[in-house]
Amino acid sequence: MGDLFDGWRRLLDAREEIAAQGRELLEYERISEAGRTTVFHLTTSSSTSLVGEEWSAASFSQGRPVARGEVTAQTEQTVTLRFHRAGTRVPARGVLVPFLGPSQTALARQRDALATVSTGQSTNRLLRDIINAPSAIATRPPAEITDWFRADLDDSKRDVVRHAVNGQDLLLVEGPPGTGKTTVIAEIVEQTLARTPGARILIVSQTHIAIDNALRRIADAGVTDIVRLGRPDDPRVAESAQHLLLNRQIMRWTRKVRRRAEAFVDDIAARSGLEARHLKAALHLEELAAVAADLDHVQARLEELSRQPVPERTTSARELGEEVLSFQARHDQLLERRQELFTDVQQGLEGDLTLREDLTAKDARDAVEALFPQSAGRTMLSLLRLQGEWLQRVDTDPNLLAAYLKTRQVVGGTALGFLGHPAARNLEFDLCIFDEASKATATESLVPLARARKWILVGDTRQLPPLDEDILRDQKIMDDHQLIPELVTTTLFAYLEKHTQHPVKHMLREQYRMTPAIGNMISTVFYDEDLLSPNATILKGYETFAKPVLWLDTSGISGRRESDRTGAETSISNRVETQIACNRLTLIDRAVTQGVIKPSGDRPLEVLVIAPYGRQVEELRRRLAGAKFNHLIVDVLSVDAVQGRECDLAVFSVTRSNERGDFGFLGEPYWRRINVALSRARYGLTVIGDAAFSRSKPGALRKVLDYITSHPEDCEVRDAHV
Repeated sequence: MGDLFDGWRRLLDAREEIAAQGRELLEYERISEAGRTTVFHLTTSSSTSLVGEEWSAASFSQGRPVARGEVTAQTEQTVTLRFHRAGTRVPARGVLVPFLGPSQTALARQRDALATVSTGQSTNRLLRDIINAPSAIATRPPAEITDWFRADLDDSKRDVVRHAVNGQDLLLVEGPPGTGKTTVIAEIVEQTLARTPGARILIVSQTHIAIDNALRRIADAGVTDIVRLGRPDDPRVAESAQHLLLNRQIMRWTRKVRRRAEAFVDDIAARSGLEARHLKAALHLEELAAVAADLDHVQARLEELSRQPVPERTTSARELGEEVLSFQARHDQLLERRQELFTDVQQGLEGDLTLREDLTAKDARDAVEALFPQSAGRTMLSLLRLQGEWLQRVDTDPNLLAAYLKTRQVVGGTALGFLGHPAARNLEFDLCIFDEASKATATESLVPLARARKWILVGDTRQLPPLDEDILRDQKIMDDHQLIPELVTTTLFAYLEKHTQHPVKHMLREQYRMTPAIGNMISTVFYDEDLLSPNATILKGYETFAKPVLWLDTSGISGRRESDRTGAETSISNRVETQIACNRLTLIDRAVTQGVIKPSGDRPLEVLVIAPYGRQVEELRRRLAGAKFNHLIVDVLSVDAVQGRECDLAVFSVTRSNERGDFGFLGEPYWRRINVALSRARYGLTVIGDAAFSRSKPGALRKVLDYITSHPEDCEVRDAHV
């Protein structure tokens, strides 16, 4: 691929050009509100996937965005946003405009990391040389480990851990589904900290669920100095990881600091003969004065911005008025803090002074003067003022936050998002563990790696990689930036995996998620029979209901063909398969009710219904919305959305069936999508689709059918009925 670093620079240029082209505005005609979540009903359909992106709502008249949120759900006619601010007022009619800030910020971080690594200025300067010549990396013998934190680790996992703690610069771990990647990461962290108690470890991932699972596992093992970087209001941060968030830890730390400050005031009061409640009220007043001063600055800036002329609507929509939104958020935080402090002051004064709720900084300091008119009290004023100003800034000062972060041994966040907090931008680490590294582009990977001395990359090249389809589809962009498909599609993980061998490269070979019937099929079709399935756990009674792997064949049903409503690739659906999927879930739920299927502990069964097309996901959700299951918790997701998820039972709707032989996203080049869809379930997998169509061309679906028919002991193809 030539000079990699130069190629990656051109690729970032191409991504920036694509981002600059922007997205079309989405006009909406009405809204449905529920708390911070609002559903926008569009005037025209949108088939482009927006979930996870940030968009703003704007009115037609002013054009300036009034609120920004993240897209949490989408159909062809609706977009659901979860706003960052509670109580946001949204125009009843208007437009949704894309927020380009995150993409520009992400590109800037990647450019910085690329420049840092390519010029040999990364924390470990050898990173550039390793990328240029990965086959020449220096290796070391495995470390001796006698005490394991997890005694049940299999041989392949122990081999990985021994090489992870031996001082080797780079380790690649290929982790197929269900092989216990999180378990290995937790063991590596504990062994590293046991050997080097002062070590600082960065753990990143492409998804929130993966990083939260890893941090929870490490915290459960007794590691206490852990911090999670992310927004407290981000719904993707798991509830189990909320207490690890930096903001939550700082709040707890701040409360301790304030309690110590109040204890100090009590001590002053006891020694000086002054009334303790007045001294505490004075301390709160000084902090309130600092808040009021900050509030004046923010309000002045908001007024200045409001006086600026509104540019042409399209231009303003692209710019989004992000400075306005940022200052509005800060304004809300300050108002909330002022109210808290005012309440504290009132409780301390007990009516001794009458104060306005919207008092200014001067009002607050005049009140302090009124409390202590005598010289004995005045000697405390300067000290209280300093302490009040410091308390106001203790949870926002970047220097204090950076100092706090340096006391944490394990820092976790998403691969690009961990730098979202200013306090994290100058940190360096002894070890970076990058989970799901195969889902990151090469330049995304450089961002965390540039900040660490050693690196462990965990991934799976046989699952879904990141996609740059906008670039690949635009031949002019490809030509203008001298790009070839291999450069665009190859991740750093895949590149290093291709050019290294053991002991740099390892594979976890034993999976414990899938029952052997499913695991053996996945191993044969997708992993060259290298994946073992020693876990024989089954769902009691399921074998009397169906084989663990079941293909419900729609070939004999006259209405089996797909429908394509708009001609867009994502608009394909299959109503027959939708009906069969609903029937299947109803039968399973009834079998549990009748005691045929017996879940462990009488818990509900987790079911994933998976489809490769957005329109089919919508159809399935619509049909299942009114269904009432007593024993099933059902989630309907696209193939892309289920990567990293697991469940008790999975139902996969093939969706495609046509006379043209068009497989679309399920054709031979997309075999990884089939791997992801079929490797989620622990106990039972049901595939619904036209078997004759699926066999008609080479590809993963044909291989799956060949495996099923050749293993009748635990797999079967059965005619489907509507």
